[in-house]
Amino acid sequence: MDNISDLLKSIKAKSNLSEIDLAKEIKVSQPTVHRILNGQTQCLSSTYMNIVELHKRICSK
Repeated sequence: MDNISDLLKSIKAKSNLSEIDLAKEIKVSQPTVHRILNGQTQCLSSTYMNIVELHKRICSK
């Protein structure tokens, strides 16, 4: 994975979660999820860590 956008895209593809569900999982708003999915890779470190942890849970099975 090259960046946070790729991680989130991978989670979305594997889990079939909606942007709203992803937002709840990583504790951000849906517009923030949308921006990250569309390549805006700047986010809070806490958001980054939440995405990494969710990626481990969803994609490491």
